[in-house]
Amino acid sequence: MKSKIFAVCLILGFSFFNIGCAHKELIKYVDDSNCLATIEGNYYKGISATIDPPNIFLKMPKAPKLLKGKLISIDSIGVIFDQDNVGFSDEEAKLFPYDTLYGVIDSSGALIYGNVPGFYAVQHKLEIELLNLTTKEFRRLVLPPNEPFAYCIKEGNYKITGIKFIGKNDVEDIGTDLPEITFEVESGITNYLGNIYVDFKSENDENVMVIPCNRNDEGRSAALGMFGLLGAVANAVATGIESSGLQHVIHIERDKNFLPESNKPIKEISLTIKKPE
Repeated sequence: MKSKIFAVCLILGFSFFNIGCAHKELIKYVDDSNCLATIEGNYYKGISATIDPPNIFLKMPKAPKLLKGKLISIDSIGVIFDQDNVGFSDEEAKLFPYDTLYGVIDSSGALIYGNVPGFYAVQHKLEIELLNLTTKEFRRLVLPPNEPFAYCIKEGNYKITGIKFIGKNDVEDIGTDLPEITFEVESGITNYLGNIYVDFKSENDENVMVIPCNRNDEGRSAALGMFGLLGAVANAVATGIESSGLQHVIHIERDKNFLPESNKPIKEISLTIKKPE
């Protein structure tokens, strides 16, 4: 019971944090080509599903059918899946062979087999909140999926204080338990962050950063908003339950042939990562 109360408090803390901290976005280099320093790279996002995991999609004549439930196991034959009860039905977990499956989403939200139907597919926008440790100013680095980026940025030492993955209808997967990530930005150059890949690798791969998340469904929040604080608590509890195990996996690669938009000399950003104890 204590752990549930703590989880609610933690989720509410994140909700109020996001409401009260709409920090300014960094300015794109194309809108201020006279800035002294830029942060540049590319952001690539794999396809995820809009519904809370885990779930499977069955092949059907007209369109894939969504089944929600619990993923029990997966092997070379197929997956054993325990479907959520619908009405008075209480079906046992059963094997779904691969030839009956359109796609499989595991409990972390990763696509582990097949594809996600277009109606449920999403490629998240990535939002990184930065604190300039020199000036104490907060800024947001907002990256559309599968595009290069080039933003003006002040020199100084920076700390990443928040990471969000924003999907359809502004549904947000908000990073929790973030490691302490710091880096330096120098003036007069292109500060090259690299190619940022999200959800192309698994948590078991080398050189990846796993970001556990809580999902903030703005549509559900608005519906519950009429109930005031009670509604906020109900939404926080629902979010905590539905988002258990949700995560995104980040890895960064550097391209030796990268061409900066700013045409300034390039220096690779060195990230210092200290994992939470």
